[in-house]
Amino acid sequence: MAEMAVGKTIRMPCMRRGLVSYPDETILVTQNSLDELAKTAYGIPVVIEHPGIPIDSESIKEMPVVGRVAKFDYNADEDLWYAEFVVDDDEGVQLLKNGYGVSTAWYGNEYKSGGTYNNVPYDRELLTARYEHLAIVKRSEEHT
Repeated sequence: MAEMAVGKTIRMPCMRRGLVSYPDETILVTQNSLDELAKTAYGIPVVIEHPGIPIDSESIKEMPVVGRVAKFDYNADEDLWYAEFVVDDDEGVQLLKNGYGVSTAWYGNEYKSGGTYNNVPYDRELLTARYEHLAIVKRSEEHT
């Protein structure tokens, strides 16, 4: 019988306010929206790479969940949000030790129309949302 992995608590930066660029739009995420969004983070699953499908009570049965988020909190000195999460999977722990980072996945509920932030146009502003999962992902060159 294989020994069960021992959970490891990890704390990593995961989000900051500002503009978030997607292939089809740019969204402004303010500190106020992140304050509210953080309230939805407790218990969300931690997965390796974004699954590409919404996570619900059925789809989660088919994907490898490697942990759960315990807390999101804001560090004002760094102007960054941190995720504290438990990883109970050896592969997940090893990826993080080897330089992988984390990426949040959220779904917006309410938006406000677009505008300009630091002279950069955006399509809409996030007002309310919920976190769906935290993904362990390979860091892109621009984020290392």
